[in-house]
Amino acid sequence: MRFLPFGLLLAFGCGSSAATGDDVPPGDSGPQPDADPCADPNNCPGDTGTFVSALRGADSNPGTKAMPFKSIGAGLAHAKMLGGEQAVFVAQGNYPEKVTLVQGIDLNGGYECNPTSCKWTRDLVMFEATITNQDFEGVLAGAGVGAGTLFGGFKVVGKDGSPPTPPGSVGVTVAGAAPTIRGNKIVGGNVTGGNVTGADRSIGIALRATGSNIAVIENNDITSGSAGSLSSAITFEQIGGVNAVAQVTSNILRSGTARRSDGIAAFGAGPGTVISNNDITAGNSSMGASNGIETTSTMTIDGNRINTDPATVGTCTQSNTWCAGIASIGATLTITNNVVYGPKAFRGAGVLLSEAEVPAGAVILNGNYVNGGGAGGSASGTTRNESAAVVLTIGPCNTCGLKGINGRIRNNILDGGINLNRYAVREDPAQGKTTTVEVLQANELWFAAQLPSRSDTLYRQVTASGTPIDIKSLVLLNTGTTPVASQNRSEDPMIDATWHLGANSACINAGVPTDSPGKDFEGDLRPSAGGYDIGADERP
Repeated sequence: MRFLPFGLLLAFGCGSSAATGDDVPPGDSGPQPDADPCADPNNCPGDTGTFVSALRGADSNPGTKAMPFKSIGAGLAHAKMLGGEQAVFVAQGNYPEKVTLVQGIDLNGGYECNPTSCKWTRDLVMFEATITNQDFEGVLAGAGVGAGTLFGGFKVVGKDGSPPTPPGSVGVTVAGAAPTIRGNKIVGGNVTGGNVTGADRSIGIALRATGSNIAVIENNDITSGSAGSLSSAITFEQIGGVNAVAQVTSNILRSGTARRSDGIAAFGAGPGTVISNNDITAGNSSMGASNGIETTSTMTIDGNRINTDPATVGTCTQSNTWCAGIASIGATLTITNNVVYGPKAFRGAGVLLSEAEVPAGAVILNGNYVNGGGAGGSASGTTRNESAAVVLTIGPCNTCGLKGINGRIRNNILDGGINLNRYAVREDPAQGKTTTVEVLQANELWFAAQLPSRSDTLYRQVTASGTPIDIKSLVLLNTGTTPVASQNRSEDPMIDATWHLGANSACINAGVPTDSPGKDFEGDLRPSAGGYDIGADERP
């Protein structure tokens, strides 16, 4: 089951029997026949509120349905003058202006009002309201804009060019604020340069130092543009020691081409951040990395689909870097119920667990389907051609020591991917160091694509001297002490194209309850004791 696609979100006027984005809970597959589209008054406005139409309005008008304003700025100013909680309704057309959200004023786009018809029915596709950003900051939600403020139903187009300052060209900037951003299509600008470090970036939504405020990002379609250093659909940034915190739910997130291309780049996310039920696709990278989610922070990652479309997933061309579906760099994470693939890479990882700048916190990897992905070919000029469901690394880090321990890995289907050398789990420490998992229990270690000339290894250990030890025997793995491993399997999990378990899957009732999530990737209850299934699906 999936969330409602952007093209249908909030796209129904009064009288339709289909649901709006508000009526479809995460995990449901589409319109609900008994839902009332006007249950959300933003979809079917009455005569109260402030109205804006680029195609029919004038800023000298009173802002009524019959005589709307022409610009969003005039509409917001009028609503602010009225005082209290207000709503501004914006009709189809292009709005090339700076938009700054105001606390307590909902800003809603996607209504019909043009020179020939002005019925104020809502359809985000037919009556697209486009904000064309006039600066690199984009639409701004500044300090004081809280959870009671909605920004929804717009197409936002980032500014192309060369930003003079960080964070670069941004579609929507959330700075010290906590609005609800729902049902928008946001396209980041294409960045051709940057005058200072950190400015050559294209970002869909930049979350900056929200602090204890929790922004809500849901049911949006967000794509970042091309850039030099970073392209990311959503970034989390710490400023002055203050983290950004958000609930990111039921979005479509895609990053563009850059040296570092991340669907989500969370270098400053704080506790309380949740990434759930999103479709996330990493873009193309050269001489950097391509990751669905890259994080150094504390967060929960639950029920997402990462790099699942082979036609659109990005390519990572360098051969000396692991590119991953989820890349954890010294982070503290709970990763549950996800379907994760590595990108098209010569070194592809489904999940990368790394210690680099700081030691890793507690990382729970439980109840997921993880696939190493990979390019499936040979890298020019190099012998490296590897894919692994899970990769562990430890690099230069003065506070990390020489022995890394990272990841409580239970109840996952770990598929090695499609490259020439495949691993369910692979250690890859820096010279002179070692790194291993904390525990490896009750996982299905599998290589689904039974391709010729592949070398398949359940677990590769690497000693401090750099000597690899390939464990290919399940008995040896489950009776070993480094890593601490038990109850792992290596049988066909019998999953279908939607990652559900078949009726005769060996994963059924083969898991353990330790650290396990209470529900599966569709919200079905998991058992609290015995009978737990391995993978993202709990078969009823």
